[in-house]
Amino acid sequence: MNPKAYLKRYRLAWFEITRRKKEIEDLKQILMLGSVDYTKERVQSSPKDTMAQIMSTAVDLEAKLNDEIEELMKIRDEVVSVINKVSDERLKTILSLRYISGETWESIAEALDLTSRWVQMLHGDALQEVRKIIENDTVHGNSY
Repeated sequence: MNPKAYLKRYRLAWFEITRRKKEIEDLKQILMLGSVDYTKERVQSSPKDTMAQIMSTAVDLEAKLNDEIEELMKIRDEVVSVINKVSDERLKTILSLRYISGETWESIAEALDLTSRWVQMLHGDALQEVRKIIENDTVHGNSY
């Protein structure tokens, strides 16, 4: 995996975690409001049975979503770990601002009192260092 795609996994994981947490909250909201319409004709199940089925499905879905969130958190932790292994603090800052905070090149340049072009050149150096870190970690048993 190329370094840029590897680092972008942090933001993608963050968006997915946020989306799954919203799914859990929406599910809880549905359960709290009671999603069964008691005014319609009843087939052979009682409202209690239907609510029990909904709650059972909700509990299963919440467990699945929490497992997915845990996996996504591992991805985020891996990316942060790799960024923290970058030796040059300025390069580490550029990577953190770009991939963790989602800052634009212009805002990173302003924060570091550099030109946007120079930040992008340093970013290239940072990506080369990330590539070496990923390759070295992969050789030593860490798979990304």
